[in-house]
Amino acid sequence: MKKNIIALLLFISFSGALLAGNVVQTQQNTPTQNPSKNYTLDSNSNNVITSESDFLNLSSQSLGIKGPLNLGLQYSRNYGIFLSGKYVQRLNLFNALALGAELGAKQRRVDLSWANLLTNRQRIKFTAEYLAQKLDFNFLSGKSTNWVGQQAYGASYEYLLHNPIARYFSLNAYYADAQNKNLSIKTYQDDTGYYENLRRIAGAKTYGGSLGITITPAHSNMLGASLDYDKVDYDMRYESSKGQNRSGLGATLNFAQLFSPYVKVSLLASDRKTYDTYQADLDWLLIHGLDHDLTFSLNGSRIIGGGSLPNDTVFGINMMYHWDTDGASQSHFLLDPFAQQSDLKNWVNDPAVYMQEVLAVKDEAKIQLKNTTEQHQNAVAAEEKPFPTDFHPKDETYDKNVKIPDIQYKALDLFNDPAELFNTLTLWVTGLDGSGLQATFTPDPEEKDNGTLVISGTTSNVDESYQVKIHAKNLYGESEQTQDFTITIGEAQKPTVQVHQQPPYKIGQAVENQDIADIDAVTGTLD
Repeated sequence: MKKNIIALLLFISFSGALLAGNVVQTQQNTPTQNPSKNYTLDSNSNNVITSESDFLNLSSQSLGIKGPLNLGLQYSRNYGIFLSGKYVQRLNLFNALALGAELGAKQRRVDLSWANLLTNRQRIKFTAEYLAQKLDFNFLSGKSTNWVGQQAYGASYEYLLHNPIARYFSLNAYYADAQNKNLSIKTYQDDTGYYENLRRIAGAKTYGGSLGITITPAHSNMLGASLDYDKVDYDMRYESSKGQNRSGLGATLNFAQLFSPYVKVSLLASDRKTYDTYQADLDWLLIHGLDHDLTFSLNGSRIIGGGSLPNDTVFGINMMYHWDTDGASQSHFLLDPFAQQSDLKNWVNDPAVYMQEVLAVKDEAKIQLKNTTEQHQNAVAAEEKPFPTDFHPKDETYDKNVKIPDIQYKALDLFNDPAELFNTLTLWVTGLDGSGLQATFTPDPEEKDNGTLVISGTTSNVDESYQVKIHAKNLYGESEQTQDFTITIGEAQKPTVQVHQQPPYKIGQAVENQDIADIDAVTGTLD
């Protein structure tokens, strides 16, 4: 399929060159009753200038639109029908903003882009995006449908080259972070017995970039190619991430062809480690007046998910309307790199990052139960919780107002974890209040179910002893026993004995008052 689409792109590119003369001739013979103003660039100057021109920018869904308002209706096989919209506002000659949104029963997106014209040949763009999708995950215990969110950030840079064929050099970088979700444990039965299904959703941290170039083989077509790199890391807990994590190089081709002054077709094919995308757009300029224009678009795309991500097919229609008080409307489509370079409204409409999918996968494990489902739901066996090992922390003594060397313990040195396979052991400390010391626990990414507990800080200025308790828990709950030790700061307080005065007694008389003495037992030694 990839070879067929790439061949199609190349075929249209060469056929476009043959059609170029006819299209350009048609453009030249098309009467323009309402000449319009368009921002262009003087290729021999470093300054942006304004000039009158009949030839305005190529406006399309893939290359951007000339106008501040874009409304669309999309249908996805996975996410159903959703509305899309985008408003573009040029702040001045050098800055433009675009705010976009998508809203549906299973997909919601919001993005904000800002573009800046650096020089007559350079421009830069930044985008922040949040995408949420309602995804289906097929666990061993059955299907679960959950909303999963993902935030993404992207930046793009373009440089207009001094070459009649090779027109643009471009750079792009992005970062995306999909959320993790812990789901409830579900019990299920199969032919081999009863099981607990440990379930969670593992989101991916993804980053990548691309290096591209855009050429104009003829006046009526434009061809772009980029070398891409992506790295996808899923935060797996129960399953191995080797089958899901992906990294490496890919490629993207895109092609735009004018078939008349008012009709344009765009194609895109990409092969990347995140997902593959194949897309086609048809744009038709319906209305082209002095101060307004309207473009109608049809689009379709096929997304092939990487790893275990789902595939999807999307179709859509869009209406792009532009009104402009300075008369800068479109009279017809035209591929004009100089005009496009200065038209930030056209460029900022195409975000620096647009994630087609939330990169999240199921992460699960199963535990066979010794009892029936009903019995296990009512009582979790105590031996499945963590319990202390034979190792015991030693007591520590420190001076007042000093920074202590870090006290470090490995989790599996302190506690046995019957559920070690499922990587849920966590430690925490009580008894340090007022000592000036803090305890932190950090899971070890290289050693499953293990981690390091660190007690650190500066001791207080009070003589005191602290009874420290280390607690542990796993997926079954908290340990019933703790690891205990004492931290003494300064000089340990000695025990004190206070003897209460007693009345005189006769031999053989019963002693009624049993409150003879009070002893305050601390950690010191009684002289």
